Amino acid sequence: MGSGISIEEQKRQQAKDIERELLKRQEQYEHEDAHEKEMDVLHVEHLQESATRVKNLKKEIAALKKKNIPSSSLTWSKAQIEILASIDYKEHILKQTEAQLKKDLAEEPERLADQQRTKIHRWLDDTLGTNEIAQQQFNRGTSEVIKYLQTLEEEWQDMFFDELFDKTNRDRRWSLWAIHVKIVLEAIDMTPDTEITAKNKDRRNIYAFHYMQRKGYTSQKLNFTQFTDVVNAVNYLAIKKGGDTGMGVWHYDK
Repeated sequence: MGSGISIEEQKRQQAKDIERELLKRQEQYEHEDAHEKEMDVLHVEHLQESATRVKNLKKEIAALKKKNIPSSSLTWSKAQIEILASIDYKEHILKQTEAQLKKDLAEEPERLADQQRTKIHRWLDDTLGTNEIAQQQFNRGTSEVIKYLQTLEEEWQDMFFDELFDKTNRDRRWSLWAIHVKIVLEAIDMTPDTEITAKNKDRRNIYAFHYMQRKGYTSQKLNFTQFTDVVNAVNYLAIKKGGDTGMGVWHYDK
């Protein structure tokens, strides 16, 4: 005899399990985001406090140095000796504080990059799942990536593509599609008077830019449908040049 549970009931139970897991992940992400924002605030406050301390120490040292202290130590009073000692101490603290602030500021770009890389990696894991699932769900995955890219600051886009290539095991179809997305992103930054140089001589960039103009798209405000349309247009250009199996051509799942 069987377990008495129908296939439909098993599917419903699996769906509930998946939903519970998604809710659990979401709660975990929200908790991590809240903690991350709290730590960011504390870090910024620390940098601001250090900068303020440097500024105040410089003022205090400048004020002390204005005191009328004879050049000969033989005539120094106790109060004047205390002033000189205070100057030496504050200059020592100032030097230490400035050195630490300089170090913290130098490390800030790397800290922000590590933080952003973690966010991207987490999003890819949550959205695309395993490498195998990412390769099997090309249509859904590419749609989600475009939506995400439209909210991602430009300075982190190269990092995103590096992580995406790793997530998809540098799958050929994903890689070719990503190249076309990058072409569209580059075309978005072009203007009618953009000079054609060695850096942007790739005709696909120019084609994508003029395609947006012909369609009446505002490059800096492309919505999801428009962005996808331009990416597809770049792919159609590749197909036109080399056929369905030509160089640089990719296809959606049927």
